[in-house]
Amino acid sequence: MDADRADDPQQREGAVDADKADDPHQRERARWWRDTGAVVLALAGGLWLWAAVLVLTSAPGVFGRCGEDDLATRGCEARDLGLPLLLLVLALPLAALGAMLYATFNTRLARSGQRALGREREGP
Repeated sequence: MDADRADDPQQREGAVDADKADDPHQRERARWWRDTGAVVLALAGGLWLWAAVLVLTSAPGVFGRCGEDDLATRGCEARDLGLPLLLLVLALPLAALGAMLYATFNTRLARSGQRALGREREGP
């Protein structure tokens, strides 16, 4: 039965893929992509913060602070929300991309680390 498994091409491909994933160069690339995902997430967070600051400072009508008299004097207009909305629209795909990169490559590194621990426990 074990001889049949050794001849199975899918089993051999799985072993080759696992060995390739444990390659130091592959782990370094996975770390780089994981860190890139974290940077993209931070960039998206920065865009969210920038949008929040713009909404809180330049669009006083959002929270009901503009009355009928203030529309002309304080510039409470709907166009004040254009840039914050644009920032939120730009941040959404960046956040999704950053989360996907970070989660994918962090999982890959964790699995590689688990395989390495399993090999250490088994011994030579």
